[in-house]
Amino acid sequence: MDWLEQVLADQDLPDAAFKVAFAISRHLDEKTGECHRGHTPLARTAHVTQGTLRSLLKSLTERGHLEIIRPGAKGANIYRPNILVRRA
Repeated sequence: MDWLEQVLADQDLPDAAFKVAFAISRHLDEKTGECHRGHTPLARTAHVTQGTLRSLLKSLTERGHLEIIRPGAKGANIYRPNILVRRA
């Protein structure tokens, strides 16, 4: 299942989480599959406030759809989508 379809299908996520996932997907590096954007451009692309963005990123992470790598003081977070394996 495609990552965006997976996020869209998760009924336990707020609807706006899909907008954040879409914003992340627009900035994925083709080689690494990671997004290296800061909060400001992601919030702008998703049409949410930065506070809402942080909350939705937390929801995506808690539900297993997203991994956030925090490189340190000056570096922007790295967002790595996770494809969840469906169990029969």
